[in-house]
Amino acid sequence: MTITAEPDSGYVLSGWGGACASLTRKNSTCQLTMNGHRTASATFEADTTPAFALTTKRYHTTVGRRVSQLLPGATGGNGPLEYSLSGNLPPGHSFSATTRRVSGAAERSAAGNAYWSTLTVTDCDGDTDTLRIRIYIKDLYDLTILIEPSGYGTATGAGEKNEDEVVTVTATPSLNTYAFEDWDGDVADTTASSTTITMTSDQTITANFLYICDEHPGSPVCARRSPEDGIGEPPTVTIETAGQSVSGGSSLELAATVTAPTDGKIASHSWSGPGSFSDATAEDTTWTAPAARSSEQRFTLTLTASTAAGASASASIEVVVPASADADEDDGDEMDAAEPAE
Repeated sequence: MTITAEPDSGYVLSGWGGACASLTRKNSTCQLTMNGHRTASATFEADTTPAFALTTKRYHTTVGRRVSQLLPGATGGNGPLEYSLSGNLPPGHSFSATTRRVSGAAERSAAGNAYWSTLTVTDCDGDTDTLRIRIYIKDLYDLTILIEPSGYGTATGAGEKNEDEVVTVTATPSLNTYAFEDWDGDVADTTASSTTITMTSDQTITANFLYICDEHPGSPVCARRSPEDGIGEPPTVTIETAGQSVSGGSSLELAATVTAPTDGKIASHSWSGPGSFSDATAEDTTWTAPAARSSEQRFTLTLTASTAAGASASASIEVVVPASADADEDDGDEMDAAEPAE
């Protein structure tokens, strides 16, 4: 046979006795086999369960520095319900009783700390329930991304990150004559241009690029293009040493500045002109003037620079070697000696 325990209003089943003693208060029925006289009992007690309650009694959460966290709500009760929060919130955060949210941006000093508070809900009858709240703010770490060589590309993903945050970093060449080579640093895949890094501390990583024409000079992108294409633009050549007068046979230090275009790399330098150069293939060199003559001499010295793609540009200065007085006298003696023969 089946015995059913049905509490009156305001009471709940607290337990069973006799032949049903093995059951708990969670069992509202007891099954008995009547093979003799049997005795069973059901015990009831007043129902002290609140008219309403918060949906959880424990709320621990770990969040980043920038927070918009919805706190648990309550069920039952005579509405409307009112929420309030007391205790410690992370610095820079506030609680909205209307939206039941804790939100804000904590100061960096809050990182790595736990903050405790108490959420209280009250209904129109004055009944209340409370919940202990723990909010832990993750540590903050800086992700720095370097580019090598500078100007060869860009990378995204740098900045302030949360502890254990998985950040996607992506390296992109500036032009199609450059290519991504690899990453230096604790990234998931050092050979992938787009990969991830897990922030367990401050991190510095480097995106390495290469100039395609150094490794693959036969590549189509290395062919000389017109300036309109943005590829193969000439370098900028400036001779810093001003044109001047120097004595025959003396030396002149030549200083120049050669700037590669944004899409290329300087492949060669070449000085040309009369006289001699200590190194005609260097950007800066020393020029030795020819010997002086009986008349003034003017020389043009030219520096030509070329990119790996074949574009070139030049700059020139004029150097004057004055006439030599000794050379004039020698020439005059020769002329005087020759006159009687006429």
